[in-house]
Amino acid sequence: MAWSNKVSWRTWLVIGLVLSLLVWLAIAIPTIIRARQTQILNRVGINLRIIEAAKKQWALENNKLPTDPVSLTDLTAYFKNNTVPLALAGETYAVTTVGAPSMVTLATGSTLNGKPGPFTATSF
Repeated sequence: MAWSNKVSWRTWLVIGLVLSLLVWLAIAIPTIIRARQTQILNRVGINLRIIEAAKKQWALENNKLPTDPVSLTDLTAYFKNNTVPLALAGETYAVTTVGAPSMVTLATGSTLNGKPGPFTATSF
């Protein structure tokens, strides 16, 4: 078989497949990252609603006023397995008084879907 300067169809097929894969990855990776961020943001909102519900139940059972202070420790018995909801992205949950909305603050420099926070249950 003599050496030829022609590029075989198999070579073009491989080049086409590699380029198709690169284009697919360029589209898929940002989409996957965005979906993960949206999932975390939704879970943070759910955690805030769980904390708010526990706070309202605690206040009702203990005859608390909207100005009375509350902490996550006070609410522990109202969470599933007596455990405060887990932080997924290094966020910190805070409660101050019964009447004030619960807040979540993200780690310094962090954002969720481009939003830096802090967030309340009504942010979602």
